Amino acid sequence: MKLNKFLILLLSINSLFAQMQTTATLQKVANSGFHRIILSPEIRSYSKQDLSDIRIFDANNIELPYFIMADNTTNQSSNFEAFTFITKKTIPNKSSTILFKNSKQSVNEIVASISNTEVVKSYNLSGSDDQNEWYGLINKGKLDNLSDPTASSVFKKIAIPNTNYKFLKIEFDDTKTLPINVLNIGTMTYVSTTEKVVQEKIATKKIKITEDPIQKLTKIHIALDRPQQINQIHFSISEPEYYIRKATLYKNRKRKYKKKITNEKEYLADFTLNSKLNNTISLFNFFEKDFYIEIDNQDNTALSIDKLSLLQDQIALIAKLDSDKKYIIKTGNKNLTTPVYDIENFKSEIPNELPEAKVLKVSHEKNHNAINTATSFWQKPWFMWMCISVGAIVLFYFSATLVKDMKNNS
Repeated sequence: MKLNKFLILLLSINSLFAQMQTTATLQKVANSGFHRIILSPEIRSYSKQDLSDIRIFDANNIELPYFIMADNTTNQSSNFEAFTFITKKTIPNKSSTILFKNSKQSVNEIVASISNTEVVKSYNLSGSDDQNEWYGLINKGKLDNLSDPTASSVFKKIAIPNTNYKFLKIEFDDTKTLPINVLNIGTMTYVSTTEKVVQEKIATKKIKITEDPIQKLTKIHIALDRPQQINQIHFSISEPEYYIRKATLYKNRKRKYKKKITNEKEYLADFTLNSKLNNTISLFNFFEKDFYIEIDNQDNTALSIDKLSLLQDQIALIAKLDSDKKYIIKTGNKNLTTPVYDIENFKSEIPNELPEAKVLKVSHEKNHNAINTATSFWQKPWFMWMCISVGAIVLFYFSATLVKDMKNNS
């Protein structure tokens, strides 16, 4: 019993250090439904680079599923185009047959609009050019999952061999179940659109520009409060009128050599500043807190850099929110991995235009703990390691005692 109590205490202390550090409250939404939750650079700076540690909870601490949508991705919209029904016959307790005209030159998929049902249907699909001779396309196909909790009907895709038959016929087996209500049969047209990239400005802690006339370099030191995902760096340059300058992006990396710690440059990217371009430099997978830029001026005068901006592509969480509930976002637990939600498989069916659920307040538990560091020794890392060491000793002691008791009883 003592051993169990100690292990529970040890696990409780360990879980304390693994708690999420950052929380953000969401404004109550006016109407229930899917919403966009814009992630600010502040929230993302406390998250892992891949955002895998972000979770949404309601007031009862129930986790809410979501998926991530970046505004610089290509979105796909769909448009249903119905075929013309020619005949629709039902033979009670035997079959239902729908004959329709193919208005396309060729199709490899048809879409059926079906009233919600829990029935599973088997079917045969055939094609013809004259409605007299019919040729098989699908034999003993199966339709299931024919219900949608958000609508009274569902669109069901049926993949078929690529065909250009003028007429198509689908026959449902009604020997074991009642007929299903097929409202329409047609095709779905998909249109890809790319929305304009929306970007957020990242607040900087320090931007220091210095000139090195000996090496003929302009050196820029950029420091942030926390590491940030940086997608672009924009230079506003007023003078000279014409210029082409090579530049290098790097960070200092500490290196230990013969018990001495030195800084060495780790080169990250090369780019060119050109008076004929807008001088917006795109970066890939750049997640940094402190870095440098060197501009090679050669024998020219230094550039007059009026402004330097760090930009982050806007990212939103898409989640279904209820108007009568409160929600919070939690992040900062580096032990979490990417969540797996069912909604990820249905994001193509969710409209692109959604209302926004605003983030009202962001708080960081780490800052609160820092205030109590001097008085709360149990919050310090050394205390955790001490508990682990003591735990190991206690485990060894109980194990040795158990072995000794077993020997005495034998």
